[in-house]
Amino acid sequence: MNLVRYTPEQWSSVAEAIHSEVFNEFRGKEINRIDYVLVVWHDSIPLGYMTLRESDSASIYIGYGGILPEARKNIRSYGGYMMLLAYLKQRYDRATTLIENTNIEMLRLAFKAGFIVTGLKAFKEYIFLELTLEWGEHGSK
Repeated sequence: MNLVRYTPEQWSSVAEAIHSEVFNEFRGKEINRIDYVLVVWHDSIPLGYMTLRESDSASIYIGYGGILPEARKNIRSYGGYMMLLAYLKQRYDRATTLIENTNIEMLRLAFKAGFIVTGLKAFKEYIFLELTLEWGEHGSK
């Protein structure tokens, strides 16, 4: 597996297609406000991705992301997720994200990685758990 970092411009060309494949819904690329995207690849197949936005020099927000359907329920999905988090751990003290309360598989993955619930958000008919993973000073603690 390998990790590739994409600029917002690079991501723009595939953002709509990948979001549709992961979430089964259309989300226009013009909505994105990201600093960069990380994608985990196995051979020539993308396993999963995270869109990222820096909150400050020590904090990163994981906006959208997910595991592509062909990689779900595969041991590589957890390894890929941990690879993404290891990249973030080297650069930030903490990561936050929102995961819908009914997305049990993603919540399990996040809890297994060490995220804890730090809040609750409601939007339209959706309820999201706010999750935070603290590493300390760029992963040294």
